[in-house]
Amino acid sequence: MAESLDELRHKIDELDTQIVALLNERYRTVQKVGAFKKDTASAIYVPEREKKVYEKVSRLNSGPMKDVTLFAIYREIMSGALALEQGLRIAYFGSEGSCTHLAAVTKFGNSVLYKPEQSVKAILEDVVSGRCDYGCIPEGVFLEGLEKNILPCFRSGRLSICAEICGKAISVSDTASAFPRYLIVGVQSTGKTGKDKTSLFFTLPDKPGALHDALAPFKDEETSLHIAGSRQAEKYGNEEEKRFFFLVDLEGHIQEEKITRLLEKLRSKVLDLVPLGSYPEGIGPASPQALATICRQ
Repeated sequence: MAESLDELRHKIDELDTQIVALLNERYRTVQKVGAFKKDTASAIYVPEREKKVYEKVSRLNSGPMKDVTLFAIYREIMSGALALEQGLRIAYFGSEGSCTHLAAVTKFGNSVLYKPEQSVKAILEDVVSGRCDYGCIPEGVFLEGLEKNILPCFRSGRLSICAEICGKAISVSDTASAFPRYLIVGVQSTGKTGKDKTSLFFTLPDKPGALHDALAPFKDEETSLHIAGSRQAEKYGNEEEKRFFFLVDLEGHIQEEKITRLLEKLRSKVLDLVPLGSYPEGIGPASPQALATICRQ
């Protein structure tokens, strides 16, 4: 005999009681984790741990709930956990309600604090000074400010890219550029997950074959890459030679031996090389389709 509507609603009420109790038990455990991190001066937000959580709950999901729904739920669960451990503050490029603001919310949820900034320089100063814990910057804006505003902080090791939102596929094809990407910068390095990206900045002279030579180490080490962007560098002093700089994503983590070998080979073929950070390949609620929809609104 089929259950009545009242019986089904009563069952839902009982399940809600269990869910709330389990969530609070999870958060009590989170508070203990936060106390441990505080005692050991550990980072509160750990991108590699975040990725493992999303992958784990995806494996556990037997349906009928879709993964996108599950990820959105866990985004807010983890956002609340971050707020309990420490009131995180995220600087982002643009104004409230902008694509970057909404993208940051898809990453960190609604329980943390957000601060709009109108320049990349202001975001970097917020993060380096500790006024904000992380910065969210659109890839295109990051590329435009790379040479002047951004590069010195990464060259000195004060900042690194530690996560991404809506990661592009690692590919040499232009189809990977169909969706926007946002980079999360912070003062921490991110550990290996087994499926990572490393972003690099390098400069080449305007000479025939320069790019071909620079790409040879990637082929030698059998490492996939995606040229995220390039532009002509500004001239300095009495320089006459044109230079071009490139933002490149490669498959792998900077702690891997083959990536170390690749960088050693690449240094001899470029004018300048700055690793910008290694981080987990994007996973979670910020799907390319979701961000494309946000930015069309």
